[in-house]
Amino acid sequence: MPKHKPARNQQQGTRNQLIFISSYFYLILITISKSLAMKYKSVPFFILFLSCSFTFSLSAQDSKARVDNVMFEAVEMEGTKVVVYYDILHASPVERFEIELAFVDDEDFYYYPQTTTGDIGPGIKGGKKKRIIWDIFEDVDEVGRIKAIVNISSITEEPGGAAYALLSVPVPGLGDIFVTNTRTAAIKPYYKTILAYGLVGYGMFQRFQSDKYYDDYNTSPDRDDFDNLYNKANSANHQFYIFTGLGAAVWFSDVVWVAAKGISNSRKPDDSEVLLRKSFIVTPNSYGGMNIGYILNF
Repeated sequence: MPKHKPARNQQQGTRNQLIFISSYFYLILITISKSLAMKYKSVPFFILFLSCSFTFSLSAQDSKARVDNVMFEAVEMEGTKVVVYYDILHASPVERFEIELAFVDDEDFYYYPQTTTGDIGPGIKGGKKKRIIWDIFEDVDEVGRIKAIVNISSITEEPGGAAYALLSVPVPGLGDIFVTNTRTAAIKPYYKTILAYGLVGYGMFQRFQSDKYYDDYNTSPDRDDFDNLYNKANSANHQFYIFTGLGAAVWFSDVVWVAAKGISNSRKPDDSEVLLRKSFIVTPNSYGGMNIGYILNF
């Protein structure tokens, strides 16, 4: 197998992260939470917990995929083989990587294995414990001291289909990460999770408050408190319907969006659509003849 100096210019996939939009959305969410706290004098603990979780998760979403933990060993497997292990960390579920393998010796000469199997080439998903097997003596007669280099040469995206909408049924936003690259999305999946759970949870909290006020209304010995307790119970009950309704709308809209996005991802171009956009039109003219026109819509 020929050996040669390496090419120094290698393309790496890049992603523009919408950090400003993420921060802006978060500030809006915090402002709404504070307004609710001031107006209703109570905010469920879990909303504050979700807000904290949201803060700590921002940096993880802004990470880029990279190859790490590269190591290799020689094993006897129907002859001598070199087995290379590596991890692809911080990858989006929709990303697919083209993996290249090279070895470099002490003289800075590179060997590019040809007889390989395993997690190499295009279409490799992210994750840990990736493995490449090199049938070394099919390519070379001997090698000296070498080290392995695993490189991501290109990144493509293969988003999933409509079936991933089922993941958003128990957890709103979960299906999003399988049908689109959420790192470049303006609305992150965890926004929907926090918003849906927060609205529904706060609505349920108000339902408990309504039941409590109504029980106090029925058992209060002070007749002067009847109107006050009844109004509180009625107000909390209205808030229950408003907040749970809004939360359910966010939840349901995410399921519908994931299904629609998945269908769009799965749809292949149909040649018949091109034919439908080409047509002839025949119209009479003022001289008693006919005008023939050809229409092509792009």
